[in-house]
Amino acid sequence: MKRCAFCQEEFPDKVTICRYCGRRLETVPLPGKKTSVKSPKKRQNGTDSTDWQTKLWKIGKEYRAPIIIIIILVAGIMFAILQKTKRQQKRPTSKSD
Repeated sequence: MKRCAFCQEEFPDKVTICRYCGRRLETVPLPGKKTSVKSPKKRQNGTDSTDWQTKLWKIGKEYRAPIIIIIILVAGIMFAILQKTKRQQKRPTSKSD
């Protein structure tokens, strides 16, 4: 079993990242039971099988603020366009005789 050092939740050995706080998990031996800690399987290129998860998590942390700002800007632009089209539809068209 693995236990998150921050939120103290327990997970099966296959899980590498806590689903509640997103931090890496440590293997914790259960009382009265002997367990061996296996090292992560190496891929053919020599990297850990969970390397991509760590890298993705770091990238997400680094770019979180810019991504949120971009989402807010896009939503604001879409809202402005929607309001403009609604105003144009409500305007009475003037017919000249």
